[in-house]
Amino acid sequence: MSANGGSGGGWKTTMPRDTVTDTAAARVVNVDRRNFDVVQPVILDCISRAAFIGVDAELSGIGKASERNAKAIDQRYLQICEIARTRAVISLGISCFIEVPGSSGKGAAASYEVCTFNLATLPTTNYVCEPSAAVFLADHGFDFNSQIRHGLRYTPGLCDAGRAPKAPKTDGEGESVGGRSAPTTGKGSGKGAAKSKGGGKGRQKDGDVDGGAASGHTTGKESEKVERQRETPHPLADIFAAILQRRLILHNGFFDLCFLYQAFYAPLPSKLDVFTSDLAEMTSVHKVFDTKYASERGETEFSATFLEYLFRKLERTHRGTTVHLEFPRLVDDADLGGAQAAVASAEEGSSSGDVLVPAGEGDAGPVELCKSFKAHGACRRGAACPHSHSIDDILDAEESKGRKRKRVGVDSDTASTAVSDTPRSSKRQAVQAARSQGHRAGFDAYMTGFCYAAFRAHLGGPTVEGLTQRIHLSNAKNPLLLQRSQFAQTSADHKDNMARRCKSE
Repeated sequence: MSANGGSGGGWKTTMPRDTVTDTAAARVVNVDRRNFDVVQPVILDCISRAAFIGVDAELSGIGKASERNAKAIDQRYLQICEIARTRAVISLGISCFIEVPGSSGKGAAASYEVCTFNLATLPTTNYVCEPSAAVFLADHGFDFNSQIRHGLRYTPGLCDAGRAPKAPKTDGEGESVGGRSAPTTGKGSGKGAAKSKGGGKGRQKDGDVDGGAASGHTTGKESEKVERQRETPHPLADIFAAILQRRLILHNGFFDLCFLYQAFYAPLPSKLDVFTSDLAEMTSVHKVFDTKYASERGETEFSATFLEYLFRKLERTHRGTTVHLEFPRLVDDADLGGAQAAVASAEEGSSSGDVLVPAGEGDAGPVELCKSFKAHGACRRGAACPHSHSIDDILDAEESKGRKRKRVGVDSDTASTAVSDTPRSSKRQAVQAARSQGHRAGFDAYMTGFCYAAFRAHLGGPTVEGLTQRIHLSNAKNPLLLQRSQFAQTSADHKDNMARRCKSE
């Protein structure tokens, strides 16, 4: 059913009872310019009621491994800044976990209504799309034609979120890294009309290009237009600001934080301690939780910590026991235009793209596991790999190995590479290189949020709170701490944003 609302009082979604309840299916609403007017108030309402929000972004590239994994963290940050400035967020996944009142009492399963959205996004500026990233996304069902034609427009690297660029400022510790805007693409002239935050819709039509001039140096009528745009909230910036008013859940979140900041908030500061000071202030109330960091700190042992493995492992243990989920229908499919809602199973929406089918529809016999995928969640051979990339097969092998150890007290190497007699694998087998229906960011955001829900149920409040504001850093001993630095102020752009947000409220 469509959302109903009124001016000034906020939008409320109608929640009919045709929910997908505690099954393997999660409802993902695909959002682009064709249905944004209908879905935007629903998204903001779900965010406002959420206990926590899982977020994931699909990017047009992630640069070279040697650049993004530099040993010196300050140097790594500078390299990632350059990557974030030149690449783009092309899809944004948002999964809101709304706690059902009275469901988290002692001994009771925590119940959540889960509302998940997959937003197709398109920057107004030129950006790099790496061939390897394009191939990977295309192999997993990403629809580039739809993203280019209908993606929600945004102008990255603005000095004030969602407003026209100004001349670059210093951040108190140096010049802004993102202060140089790339030239805009297309023939747009900044038509994106969005009403003020208190009033409602931020309309985006096909062909509109938000962002206006790409340079801070304007005169005459252009200058007047720039000033008007500075006072006009951008819908994606408003959504990002709303998310920060709730607990933000990420998986391996350093990259995501840099890209989200650059795309929807302000130019990335030139120094890491200024960046962390900005984030610490932006998230000081509800904080950030990184499920990758939580999975590797030793509270619970996992043989791998990539997102899909972590999700499937925790789902087997907690789904329906300590965590209960419902997936309400938020908007009628008829109101979504060409971007229909999708009901995605854990297999369909996964980043690996594997789908499990009943036994008898695949080849008979044991399933050989891909060692590379088992360890890292990735395999260079992709669809050409003859071995299984199924998370269920990996987990079945681990469970089978554990049972054999209990029975005979010996370590069986063969159990880690083949699945032959486990109950799950006797019912389902892997079919490689299946497509994920093009909603990966949304489903990955859901998996990230579910992992947090499981950690919350298993570890308890005090332990979970002790893990917040710590972001996993690859190949580093310690996490990145989101805290104010004694030696750096927050950036000037951040201060401007905070001042304008406070004034608008």
